[in-house]
Amino acid sequence: MEQVKLRRISEREYEFTIEGEDHTMGSLLQHYLQEDERVVNAYYSLIHPLERAIKVYVKLASDDDPVEVLSDALNKIIKEAKGLKKKLIAAYKEAGIQLED
Repeated sequence: MEQVKLRRISEREYEFTIEGEDHTMGSLLQHYLQEDERVVNAYYSLIHPLERAIKVYVKLASDDDPVEVLSDALNKIIKEAKGLKKKLIAAYKEAGIQLED
């Protein structure tokens, strides 16, 4: 993520503009935000096919901090990615494949 901007749309609706990201991060964020009980609705859109930037829309159930909600989703993504990395490394070792550090 190169830069993140927050814009309030209404009382509990927010728009994050995230530069340097595309459908991969947008889809992950949408998934983890929608799993959060503080979130009523979340979705993303690609700003333009030729730009690496997305807009993530979040509607909160209460007056929670939208930055904290986004941060929590990002931390869950990081945790899942680290778990996947450990499993892949273990599978490579079991298969006898050497990995370079």
